[in-house]
Amino acid sequence: MKKYKPDSFAEYQELSDSFMDFEFSSIEIKPSIDYLKFSISFIDLPSRNVSDYLKENGFEITRSYPDGGDATITNIQAQISIGGKWYGLFCKVVPKCFRTTFRMVDPDKNFFNHMFGMMYYPYVLSEVEYSLDFHGCDNGEMFSFLASHGNLKKPGNLFTVDEYDYPPTQYFNNVRDTNQVGCKVYIKEKEALVFVRLEVSIKQRQFRVLGIDSLFGATQVTADEVFRKLQIQAFDFENFLKNLGIQGYEYQDFEQDIMGAMNGNANCGGLTAVKKMAEAFKPNPAYYFKTHPFQDAFHSAIKNMTFVPSGAVTD
Repeated sequence: MKKYKPDSFAEYQELSDSFMDFEFSSIEIKPSIDYLKFSISFIDLPSRNVSDYLKENGFEITRSYPDGGDATITNIQAQISIGGKWYGLFCKVVPKCFRTTFRMVDPDKNFFNHMFGMMYYPYVLSEVEYSLDFHGCDNGEMFSFLASHGNLKKPGNLFTVDEYDYPPTQYFNNVRDTNQVGCKVYIKEKEALVFVRLEVSIKQRQFRVLGIDSLFGATQVTADEVFRKLQIQAFDFENFLKNLGIQGYEYQDFEQDIMGAMNGNANCGGLTAVKKMAEAFKPNPAYYFKTHPFQDAFHSAIKNMTFVPSGAVTD
């Protein structure tokens, strides 16, 4: 990941300046849903009836096996062909939670329309991962900028990133452990295409904040709504160090420490780690993290953008 990030304040400032007047009209942003999870209680759909439920709704069960981490859990893999395209549905029957979790993979309008027709049991929407793919830009530059300027409002739990994480990924918080919003950015390779992918995972608690409790609602939420906690900020390192009275050789030492935090793996790395480091010197360092013009331009570009075409799905 380090090779994509600036190694000095000068490089950081140069990168920041290069995106000051970024024109989103020069690139294409493609929205999609990577997966959607919902669960049904055993009260409404007993565990013994899950396979029949899938078959009755046109799914073919390709595999059923006990979970490697907990033998009481049963994993069921199913697929269905709709309009000549195959779609996957992964189920996890969890006795200790008294429910079955269903995971739709790469759903589009046809898959959603089919699923709406089989949602006759009460269910709980638990998680959706939304993506924005940036096409037509310099992938290295875009990733480097977002990785060093992006962060989440109230990120919650942080973690130490795997040093050998591939593809190069910048996490803005602990995506797996959060109960509200998780976010990351990475360079994606898919079918001979290479592009920058920005992902956000919306969990059940955040859906309640958004007033969304159905699969249909999850398809109609706009990109600016799901990415509303993403901040694009520039660290004003000059004033930060000046306020601390840092100069001379100490300045160089602090520069190395700050850039080391940004390029490191602790506390997710990136600007999130720099903020954590700044808090050790200033109890409330928010003043030194300025909103970058890219943020408003980004939210304007994705305003009213939906992940499934409006009108393409019917509840």
